[in-house]
Amino acid sequence: MKVIVLGGAGDMGSEAVKELVNFPEVEGITIADLNTAAAEKLASSLGGERVRV
Repeated sequence: MKVIVLGGAGDMGSEAVKELVNFPEVEGITIADLNTAAAEKLASSLGGERVRV
């Protein structure tokens, strides 16, 4: 399953992204946010190729 998180760099969205990383059935997570700098920072902190902006 692939997931897109709207507002994924915000307070609630970033927590959702951090939880989704723990599910092996989630193949990819896309963080969609107007604050691309925060989204990039979150994606790089989680590492791996599954999370992108």
